[in-house]
Amino acid sequence: MATRHSGEMKWFDTTKRYGLIKQHGSGVEIYCHIDQFPSDTQPFDVRQGMPVTFEVLNGDASRGPMATNIMFGDA
Repeated sequence: MATRHSGEMKWFDTTKRYGLIKQHGSGVEIYCHIDQFPSDTQPFDVRQGMPVTFEVLNGDASRGPMATNIMFGDA
């Protein structure tokens, strides 16, 4: 089973549909894309400072780690 992490949305571009999550504890910035939120999430639903939980995948060299299975709210 994958480890869930918590953090908050650092920023999110509603036009490009991606942003960064700042992971609690480590402060690491994790790339996120709208496709990794629940299927009914619209870009305007994602706002700076929102608490989220997520799992982390190894990303590609240009983006670094990527958040997956993102859910709104604290762990």
